Amino acid sequence: MTTAEVLEDRNYVDENRMLERSARLADELHIIEHELTDLRERVHEVVCRSGRLPIEQKGGEIVDRLRGFIAGLDLTEIATLVRDVSQLKVEIAQRERDIAAMHHARCDARDAFEHAGSSV
Repeated sequence: MTTAEVLEDRNYVDENRMLERSARLADELHIIEHELTDLRERVHEVVCRSGRLPIEQKGGEIVDRLRGFIAGLDLTEIATLVRDVSQLKVEIAQRERDIAAMHHARCDARDAFEHAGSSV
C-alpha cells in the first residue's frame, strides 16, 4: 500500500514538472503573441501603405508572410506541452484527494481507537 508521504513526494516531483512545462508553454505562447503582432503590422503595411501595388501582389506577399509564420510554429511541441500540463494537473489533483482520504481514514481509526479505550 502506498503511504500518504509517498504520494506527497510524487506530487512534489510532478508539481515541479508541471511548473516547468507551464513556464515553457507560457514562453511559447508569448513568442507566438509577439510574432502575430509583428505579422499584423507587416500585413497592415502591405495592405494600407504599399501605394499602388497591384492587389494580387499584395495578396501574394501576405500569403507568403502567413506561410512563413505558420511554418515557424512548432504546433506539435505546443500541443505536447498543453497535454502534459493538463495530465499532470489531473494526476496531482487525484493524488491530493487520495492523500486527504488517507489522512481522514487515519483520523477515523485514531478516533475509534481512542473511543474504544475510553469505554473500557
